[in-house]
Amino acid sequence: MRAFRTGGEALNPLPHPALVKLTTTGSGPENCEWHLDAQLAHWLLQLSGWLIYNLHGLDDEGWGPVRAEYRESLLAKLSKMDKVAILPMGRALRGAI
Repeated sequence: MRAFRTGGEALNPLPHPALVKLTTTGSGPENCEWHLDAQLAHWLLQLSGWLIYNLHGLDDEGWGPVRAEYRESLLAKLSKMDKVAILPMGRALRGAI
């Protein structure tokens, strides 16, 4: 096992070889867009870091869902930001091993 994930703060240091613990957050059971927006705003003020946020549903299904339109809009907006990279967790950690 390389690292473990647990609840806590959404902000983590960028992956590095000594990394063994990742913390993550989410919100629910209702729509969590407001909570994710607040976490993103805080993260974007940081000089560096890795935001890990768990979404557990889409539209009206699951625990703490977001709307499909919100997700698409958010990914498009973040993808246009020079200082933001959106990576699957496995790919992000691969460079740290």
